[in-house]
Parts: sequence; structure tokens; C-alpha cells
Amino acid sequence: MVGSVIALLVMTASAPLAEDTDFIRAQAQYADLEFESAMTSLKKAATQPYAPDERAQLEVWMGLCSAQLRDELGMKAPFAQAVALDVEVSVPGFAPPKV
Repeated sequence: MVGSVIALLVMTASAPLAEDTDFIRAQAQYADLEFESAMTSLKKAATQPYAPDERAQLEVWMGLCSAQLRDELGMKAPFAQAVALDVEVSVPGFAPPKV
């Protein structure tokens, strides 16, 4: 029984966030100032199961996109969720100072 549970967990585990094609695409779209497209890609990436620290990074990127889209209300929830998932999460060094 335990072996079955472990096998199921291994089968449902996703690749690391850094290898997720939607996340990689979102980062490139963000760099190209395509924030709405990046948000769409991030939402696709968010459908995968990730460890809390990786999910926190995903939430940070969603918050960054919302900030760039000047969606002040929309950026608060992802940042709050990121901190709730991982208190040591941080924004990338290129993030605007206001963020």
C-alpha cells in the first residue's frame, strides 16, 4: 500500500518550476514587456503541482506582472500568497524598486 502511494506521488510530481515551459515562456515575455502574455503563461504554469517554495516564486512573478500592468489590487494577493507559502521568498533583483 505504501509503495502504491509513493508511486502515485512520483507519477504526479511535476518537473522543477525552472524547467516548466510555461514559466520559461513567461519570463521571456516579461523581459519583452509582454506582461499580459506573461500572466497568461504564468497561470498555465500554476496548474501544475509545485512545492511551496516554487509556488511562492510563481506567485512573485504573477505579482510582478500585475504591478507592471498597474493592477495594484491584483498584485497584492500574489505577493501575500508568496509570503504565506515561503517567508524567505524574494523578488528578482531586476524588480522595480516600488515593488
